[in-house]
Amino acid sequence: VLLAIFCCLPWCCDSLKIPGPIQGILENLEATSTPKQNAAATQQKDPTEAVMERLNITKAIKPVPFSARAQFLPQLALASFPAVLRLGSGVFGNQYEFGWTRKRPRYYTIGSIGDWQTEESMVQGRLEQREPLVIYEFEGCPFCRRVREAVSILGLTVTYLPCPKEGRRYRSEIKNQYGQKATFPFLTDPNTGASMFESTEIVTYLFKTYGTGEIPKQLLDDTGPVLAGIGLLLAGGRGNSWRPSNPPPLPITLWAYEGSPFCKLVRNVLCELEIPHTQISTPRGSSNRQRMFETYGRFQVPYLLDPNTGVALWESEVIIEYLEKEYGVAASPVKYL
Repeated sequence: VLLAIFCCLPWCCDSLKIPGPIQGILENLEATSTPKQNAAATQQKDPTEAVMERLNITKAIKPVPFSARAQFLPQLALASFPAVLRLGSGVFGNQYEFGWTRKRPRYYTIGSIGDWQTEESMVQGRLEQREPLVIYEFEGCPFCRRVREAVSILGLTVTYLPCPKEGRRYRSEIKNQYGQKATFPFLTDPNTGASMFESTEIVTYLFKTYGTGEIPKQLLDDTGPVLAGIGLLLAGGRGNSWRPSNPPPLPITLWAYEGSPFCKLVRNVLCELEIPHTQISTPRGSSNRQRMFETYGRFQVPYLLDPNTGVALWESEVIIEYLEKEYGVAASPVKYL
C-alpha cells in the first residue's frame, strides 16, 4: 500500500516558482490609486479565506507536498487499494516516456541533479479537444473506473455528472430519457456529436478519437472490472451511494488524475453529493502538468476551483471538509414527518 501511495503521489517541485506580474505595472497602479482605495484593498479578504472563516474551517489551506495528518493516513491507505489492484492504470499518460534534460527553470519537473532535471512526456492524440466531454458515471462502479482510467491516460478534460445509487439528479435524467434499464457509464461528446453506453465502446472511441488508436491492454481485459470491483470494496465502497446535498449550479473544476489516493478521496465526496465537476486530467507526462505549473506556479493535485464561491483549494483533507460543509446536508434524525 505504501508503494502504491508513493507511485500515485501528486509529484510537485516547491523550489520552482513562476515570476509574478511585472513590478512596474503594480507600482504604477499603486501610485495612481488613492489612500482610501488602498485601505479598502488591504481590508478586502481573499475569497477563499472568507469562505473558510464562514464555514469555520481551521485547517491550513496552503499546499504542502508529501504531507498528511496521521489521522488521515488510514483513509489514504484504503483509497490506494483500487490503484494497487489495477497496477496504477491511469497514473501514467499514453505511451509515457521518462528522461533527463538540461535545467529549465520555467518547466515543471519532479526532481533535478546538478544541471539536469527530469523530463516526462506522453504521446498526444490526433484530434485536439475543444470542449469537455460529458460522462455520466459514479465512483463505485468498476466499469466507470475503466472509462476514467482511459480519460486519465489520454489527459482529457471531462465534465463528470455523478450518478450514485439512488441519486436524484443525473441518474434520474438518464433513466427517464433512456429507460430504467439504462446503465452507466454514459458518454456524450459535444465535439463530434457522439453518444454511447458500454465502457468498452467508450474506451475504444476515446482512443480512436483522441489517442493514437492503440488501446492499452489493461483497459479491455475482462479481469479489469473484477479487480477494480475488489479494490473498490476494499476501499469501503465510498462513492457508491447518494447522500443529501445542495449541489452548486455551476460545475466545480478539479485538477486530478485516476490512481491518486488523494484525488480519489475528493471524488468520493463529489460523487456522493452529486456535485458536477470538470476534471482536467494530469497523468504523469501530461502537458496539463506544465499548464498548471505555468498558471499557478506549482504542480500539486487535487486542486479545486469553485466558480460558485470563488474558492481555490489544494489540500485534499481541506477540500473534503469544504465540500461537506458548503454542499452537504446533514441527515434528518426523524425518519418520517
